Amino acid sequence: MLIHVFKFFLQASTDQSEVDTNIADQMGTVAFSMIQLVGIIVVMSQVAWQVFVVFIPVFAACVWYQVVFFFTDLIVLHVK
Repeated sequence: MLIHVFKFFLQASTDQSEVDTNIADQMGTVAFSMIQLVGIIVVMSQVAWQVFVVFIPVFAACVWYQVVFFFTDLIVLHVK
C-alpha cells in the first residue's frame, strides 16, 4: 500500500514540475514578445515620431472597447 502512495505522489510531483516549467516558458515568451514590441515602437518613433499620432489613439480605442465589451458581457450574463 505504501509503495502505491509513493508512486502516486512521485507522479503528481513530476506532473506539477512540468506545469511549473511550462508556465515559466510561456511567461518568458510573452515577456520577450512584449519587449520586442516596445523596442520596435521605440525605434520606429525615433525615425518617424508620427507613429505615436496613430499608435496612441488606436491603443486607447482598443482598451476602451475591451472595457466596454467586458462590462456589457457582465450585464448580459446578469440579465440571463
